[in-house]
Amino acid sequence: MVGNKGQDQVPIMHQILNSLSSKGRLSILWCYKKELSFSTHRKKNLKLLNKRRKAGLTSDATIFEQFVCSTDIRWCYYDESHKILGQTFDMCVLQDFEALTPNLLARTIETVSGGGLIVFLLKSMASLQQLCTMVMDVHSRYRTESQHNVVGRFNERFLLSLASNPRCLVLDDRWNVLPLSQKVLSSLTSLQADISDESILLEQKELQKLKVSLAEDGSPFAPLIKLCITFDQAKSLVQFCASLASASQLQNKGCNKSTQVATSLAMANSLLSSIGAGTKETSSSSAFVVVTSGRGRGKSAALGLGLAAAFETGMPNLYVTAPSPENLNTLMQFVVNGLNAFHYEEHQDYIVSRSMNPEHNQAIVKIDVYRRSHRQSLIYLPPWEMAALSNVKQADLVCVDEAAAIPLPLVQSIISGPRIVFMASTINGYEGTGRSLSFKLLRQLRSQCTISGTTAKLSTDNVKSQSLQSTEKNKILLGKGFRLVDTSRVLFEVSLTEAIRYASGDPIEAWLFDLLCLDCGESLSREQQANEANIYLPPVDQCQLYYVNRDTLFSYHKSTEIFLHRLMALYVSSHYKNSPNDLQLLSDAPAHHIFCLLAPYDPKSGCVPEVLCVLQVSLEGKINKDRVMHNLSRGLRPSGDLIPWTLSQQFCDANFGELSGVRVVRIATHPDYQGLGYGTRALKLLYDYYNEQTDITVFPENQHTDIQTEQVGRSGSIEGAKSLNQTSNKSLKPKPSTLDFNCDLDEGNYDDQDDSDASLESNNTRLSENKSNLLTEIIKRREPASLPPLLSRLNERPSEKLDYIGVSFGATPSLLRFWKRSGYVPVYLRQNMNELTGEFTCIMVKPLKHQSVSSQSAEWLQNYFYDFTKRLIHLFPGPFRHMDGTYGLELLSHKSMNTEISNELTQSEINSLFNAVDLERLRRYSRSLVDFHLVNDLLPRLAQIYFQRRLPNVRLNKTQQVNIVILLI
Repeated sequence: MVGNKGQDQVPIMHQILNSLSSKGRLSILWCYKKELSFSTHRKKNLKLLNKRRKAGLTSDATIFEQFVCSTDIRWCYYDESHKILGQTFDMCVLQDFEALTPNLLARTIETVSGGGLIVFLLKSMASLQQLCTMVMDVHSRYRTESQHNVVGRFNERFLLSLASNPRCLVLDDRWNVLPLSQKVLSSLTSLQADISDESILLEQKELQKLKVSLAEDGSPFAPLIKLCITFDQAKSLVQFCASLASASQLQNKGCNKSTQVATSLAMANSLLSSIGAGTKETSSSSAFVVVTSGRGRGKSAALGLGLAAAFETGMPNLYVTAPSPENLNTLMQFVVNGLNAFHYEEHQDYIVSRSMNPEHNQAIVKIDVYRRSHRQSLIYLPPWEMAALSNVKQADLVCVDEAAAIPLPLVQSIISGPRIVFMASTINGYEGTGRSLSFKLLRQLRSQCTISGTTAKLSTDNVKSQSLQSTEKNKILLGKGFRLVDTSRVLFEVSLTEAIRYASGDPIEAWLFDLLCLDCGESLSREQQANEANIYLPPVDQCQLYYVNRDTLFSYHKSTEIFLHRLMALYVSSHYKNSPNDLQLLSDAPAHHIFCLLAPYDPKSGCVPEVLCVLQVSLEGKINKDRVMHNLSRGLRPSGDLIPWTLSQQFCDANFGELSGVRVVRIATHPDYQGLGYGTRALKLLYDYYNEQTDITVFPENQHTDIQTEQVGRSGSIEGAKSLNQTSNKSLKPKPSTLDFNCDLDEGNYDDQDDSDASLESNNTRLSENKSNLLTEIIKRREPASLPPLLSRLNERPSEKLDYIGVSFGATPSLLRFWKRSGYVPVYLRQNMNELTGEFTCIMVKPLKHQSVSSQSAEWLQNYFYDFTKRLIHLFPGPFRHMDGTYGLELLSHKSMNTEISNELTQSEINSLFNAVDLERLRRYSRSLVDFHLVNDLLPRLAQIYFQRRLPNVRLNKTQQVNIVILLI
């Protein structure tokens, strides 16, 4: 809603929604930046409202105050929006548009239930095109010392997506429908469900059959199954209950309570036989049950019912964690519902304790059950506290909700130990974009699992059960941060697909996923499965790197959208740290550029070459020396320019900031082509490009040799490809390894029925700022002819004058070897672990050979590496004491640097490093006259002079070098 009086119309929208809903009192989420133009204090508002009523004063303000006092509204700062994860609302109001980011859009919109309402409150403006030129708050972080002009490509794409959204109405504060939504308004009467009733009825029939089957078998968990809404949710609850029954059976072995053993065994058999027959039961006292799905599929509710089942089995000590207690509102509510289903009475059989912290909004943090002879309790602990208490063996069950939003090292520590673990994670949507859980933890668990006989107990598609076994006393190490467990652990994976919060195929969810590219990872997985048998490996040396124009990429044409989703799919599939904000950074940041590696193009094939690798780079440097000295002397570090500011601070060198460089922000290779040299090929071509080893070809203005496509389907086919400049293109002779087809398509071939009103028109410029009437303006997409080509050969775009190429990443031994093979040298290792991944951030640099006269001497990198190795050796016993020996050796050794730093140690340097007693101790140790502890303090100095190649006559093999590093650590 556009207009300064938009907030006064919210009560009317609420009344309309309330009249159409049968839910009773509706809940509202109201998000804002810092301040509201009204008071949210209920008692104060009621007092003022009563005074005005007595005085006979009524106005729109009075109506709004009454609405605020009588409605269930959750007020939330944008900065605290992470607290609403896992909650459900009927209406969402978003104001302060300039503060919105893709992360905030995903967090807030996905909390609204089906049939709900999402309201954007915009200030009065003369034209909707002003959204595209609006300065967003996040833009201040995108500007660097040398790059200031931010282009709002994301807002332009957002505005165009609203026109194609069949459930979006753009209104002014007088309830006039703007032309952008005229066709949507006319189509409201003919809206139909996207999902056929037959599939819904089939799932409901299966659910009813399961409920009846468990009730007839006399299963003690049948009351919980009756609370499930979907068949998927019921299957996940069955797996929770089966693991609890198996654990209860093992715990009672050896006891005289044979009836309890028989009962628990019957529980597991009854549950498992209700869905899958002919499979054997696997018993384990410590099992993982991992539930993954999109948002709104009922994960938290299933976890809550599973915890209620744990109470019924008699487990005394239950712990649950999540990023915030408010994230557990749904889970705790269903724990209470489950206890009520077992005929527990509140205050008599159980007591619910709520948080006294006002920031938690009275969230439930503890449930105590007194029905049995022993007390049972479910306690909420923050993730960091749960990780600190993971050594305590009194926890019988640990539950982790919203696991993808918790740093991976904490999750690893939480789930360690001989106990049952229930864990839920979102694989797409906002939380799912942080893929550290699925990309690292689950993959690590699967790699150490062996298939057991319980596979497909619940469903061959939705459930996997794998047994973790080892050859020596069943002791296994689950990876970095895990503990040795003297028991066999079973991993159960359950996926939920049927939506509960809103209908399957919800158009708002589809619009949001398309806008933020949230489901592109799943589409890539489907393409991989379809093309698994027909994988073509193009020759690495024939693949070429192309520059991607961002104006065209984010123009919201059908072909460019397909290409954008393919790029983002590579990001999601290749990196464990992703968020929707990455999309806005990619589109709006002025210093960022995109390159992609494509296979050789065959004009006869009629197919677009596969995108093998994507490079996202950021231009950095060109910082005034005085500004560097001013900021460093005051401890200031502006946003952007990560490598210049970090290295200038670490090496106290203000001159480094004056150098120009480019940082490789991301390199993502297609999963089918990883480990085959395509990433190395892309880095080599990028180095040659910035090293000015690419011949620049100047073409006439109307001649284009760039990659242009008319319509590219997901299968890679081209429909009616043609060139906009056929005459000029005839005179060109394209190289065999490059592409020569058009990406600027006829708009008529791309547009949907709503596309005529969903385009943003411009003649080689950004959106015009001409004042226009909101009721008459027509927002049009820019014509394809006005857009530059999507892909350009590197020889057609002059490169920037740079001095180095750098990269910053979470270091692992394999990644270090990859970058070292490409000639990059480590110069910095952060002393604190990354909270998300538990890795140390490493900066590596590769100099360019065409350095200008004004730049520093070419020896600056050698000096940096020399200083880096010296510091690293002395820091091994401290912040890097848990580092692996091979990891440390990868950081200390580099062929190019080791050959250049080879000045032999002189006698004067030896005397400055070692006194006579030190040399005598070394002499005696070399003759085996004393033990190692007598010379242990000299090892760092010896290692330093060796790894800096100051002893050219000393040769050690890899094993000996690793042993030195291990002794240092």
